Amino acid sequence: YYNSGEVVYKLAPCLGAVEEVGDDTYVLKAIGETCPDKGNGQLKIEAKDIGNYKASLNGGADINFTSDWIIENLSPGDHEVCITNASTNTVQCFGFTIEAGSSVTGKTSATKQGVNIEITEGTAPFAVMVNGDMIMETSSHAFFVNANYGDLVEVSTSVVCEGKITTTMDGILKVSPNPTQGEFEIQLSMPLKTVTVGVYNLYSQLISSKSYIVNGGRIQIDITGKPAGIYFAVLQLGGDKPKVLKIIKE
Repeated sequence: YYNSGEVVYKLAPCLGAVEEVGDDTYVLKAIGETCPDKGNGQLKIEAKDIGNYKASLNGGADINFTSDWIIENLSPGDHEVCITNASTNTVQCFGFTIEAGSSVTGKTSATKQGVNIEITEGTAPFAVMVNGDMIMETSSHAFFVNANYGDLVEVSTSVVCEGKITTTMDGILKVSPNPTQGEFEIQLSMPLKTVTVGVYNLYSQLISSKSYIVNGGRIQIDITGKPAGIYFAVLQLGGDKPKVLKIIKE
């Protein structure tokens, strides 16, 4: 909603008896926050004719202007502005909403060749970096990035304070089924022959530890016979930190 420039058209009566005139005397544009918690929303007011006007925001002090005015530093939420034409003593009131700023959000899914990225919130164009090197800029909200195991992929928007999406190619492609009745499969992107996996219950008690043979990039694990609940599979993949996966057993 950055620089959305939404035209405010809904008329709403102020407190007290005022005349509501449904014409094009004024054009109002509400602009949302640029980023979360900035409180920098704006309302732009333009009068059709030059004259003497007073604007009151949310029942506050009057602001005098002759043709246009920008009310700045507005917080997200619903507001009301009442404009008085001093020449005719006519009052018009407008309800408007300042949209909250948004952070970049999206989804990532790894494959053997890289990662699929889908941006759901964020301002294009997007800058894509792999291990700190800029590889492309795109305005598409869905795209693929070539990456290998251990690579750090970062996606930034054109508005710095919206943040970035980061994902590391950690070697785990998929866990399925999850939830499981007992048997589940972990798909890997790493060229490993064996993987040591420890399975822990919710109370950090080790219930199994085994070296599994990687077959076709997959390992098969079975916790049939264990109580229903939440478990954690801890994979030793050769890095500094093990990979921990949450498993739900029905």
